[in-house]
This record gives sequence, C-alpha cells and structure tokens, in this order.
Amino acid sequence: MDENGKPTFTLTHQIDDQFPPNSPQARSSEIAERGVPGDASLNCVNNGLIYDYDLKNAQSMLGQWCDAGNTVWGSSLKIVQYYTASTYLCNYSGSSQGCSSEEVYSAGNLTVAQCGKSNGGNDADPSYHNGTPNWNIVTPGAYDWIGSWDKTYGFDKTGASICSNL
Repeated sequence: MDENGKPTFTLTHQIDDQFPPNSPQARSSEIAERGVPGDASLNCVNNGLIYDYDLKNAQSMLGQWCDAGNTVWGSSLKIVQYYTASTYLCNYSGSSQGCSSEEVYSAGNLTVAQCGKSNGGNDADPSYHNGTPNWNIVTPGAYDWIGSWDKTYGFDKTGASICSNL
C-alpha cells in the first residue's frame, strides 16, 4: 500500500515480446468479478419466515467459508445455520466446486428481489433501529438453481428440508 492507502503492484517478471500483439500466438486475459450467471432459475419456498438479521448473518458466515478457499465436494452440500436462517450451497456436479461471498450475496439478492421481504410496516429503517436488529423484517425461503454450474444457492427456515434430491 502506498501512503494514500492504495494498493501498489510490483513487476515480478516480464513476458518477452516475441509475438506481435495482433498475431495468433499472442495471448491476453481479463479478470472480472464473477456473479451468478443469467441461467439462474429462481424459486420461492414457503417453509416459514426467516428473520432478515439471521439471514444476513448466515449468508456472511457462508461467504466467509467460501472466501477462505473451501470447496464443496461433488454431489454434496454446505449448510450454515444462524437461529431462524439456514443458507446453503448444493453441488450436483460430480466434482468439487469452489464458491465465493459474491456468489452467495448475488444469489441471495436475486431471490429476495423475486420472493419479497416484509418489514412489518417499518419503511424508515429496514435493517436496524438504533444499532439493534429490527426483528420485524422477515423473508420467505428461496433458492437459485444455476444449471451451467450444476449447483444451487439458497436459504430457508432452519430445520427445513434442503437439497433433498442430492
């Protein structure tokens, strides 16, 4: 980091310029943030309402687990529970898959947008009131089946049947 808190980079090695930039042998790559692809199938479930505060904590815990470099084995799942909320990742492929907090939150935001959220009439302060959770905010369970990845991200009421077709 420099004196302004911005990241600095150091050149560790240089690729030689043996190929002209437009030749077929030249290579390039781009790095982009990975979100949920467009083939996600969003589904709402009605196993009971989940407190939003609990859902946010469960999603955060799953996201941290993913960002630590963990993988979900083929044909298995990872569930994180926080009081009323369970958030999960089901891997239907035959091989291990990684995950990320960005995927967890992207899938969660898509499902909440489709399935709805109730804030008990308190539109002024949707998540917290004076630093404490607003327990009136609830959401139904939901999941995203992502066919191109052969996995599902979702959340539901703790104790609900999850990934029962694995």
